[in-house]
Amino acid sequence: MDVGVGPPPPVRSARTQAGRGSASDPPKPGRLGMSLMPVTVMALVVALTISAFLAVSLGPSSIPLDQVWRTVLARGISGEAAPDVPGSADTIVWLLRVPRVLLAMVVGAGLACAGVALQALVRNPLAEPYLLGVSSGATTGAAAVMLFGLFAGTAFARPLGAFVGAVMAVLIVFWVARLGGEANSLRLILAGVAMGGVFPSLT
Repeated sequence: MDVGVGPPPPVRSARTQAGRGSASDPPKPGRLGMSLMPVTVMALVVALTISAFLAVSLGPSSIPLDQVWRTVLARGISGEAAPDVPGSADTIVWLLRVPRVLLAMVVGAGLACAGVALQALVRNPLAEPYLLGVSSGATTGAAAVMLFGLFAGTAFARPLGAFVGAVMAVLIVFWVARLGGEANSLRLILAGVAMGGVFPSLT
C-alpha cells in the first residue's frame, strides 16, 4: 500500500530561530537597562538633592532643613535674606556651606566624566587613573613644580604641574603600549601598571 509522504518541512537554522524569538521571550538585558535608565536617573537626582540639603544642614552648627530651604529659595529668587531666618544661619548657609556643596558636586561630576572618558579611550571597564599611572604622573608633576620652582608666581602652580604630569603620563603609557605592536587594552593596562611603579620612584 503506497502511503504518500509529502516534502519535509523546512528546517530553520538555530540562528534564524534565535533571531526571531517569540512574543513570550523575556526582555533582553540591554532593553531592560534602557527602560530603567529614566527611573535610575530620577532616583539619583533625588538622592543628590537630599544629600546636598543634608550637607548644608549638618555641621558644627546644625541648621534646620526648613531654614536651609527658605534661605536657598529667598537668595536664589530675590537675592536677599529670608526675613524669618536668623542672620547667622543665613551667613552659614549661603556664604559657607552652599558654595562648598556646589563645588563638591561639580568636582564629583568632573571625576565621573573623566573616568568614563578614560574607560572609553582604552576600551576597558577596569581603567582608572591609578591603574593607568595617571595619578602617579600627576603626583610627579606637582613634586617637580615644588622642587624646581616651575610656574613660580602663579596661584595654580601645583595644580598646573599635576595636570602637565598627568598628560605626560598618558602620553608615555600610550607610547610604551605601542612598542612592538598595537596598543590594545591589555597592553595599555600593563604599561599603566609599569608606569605606576616608575613615577612614584621619581617622586
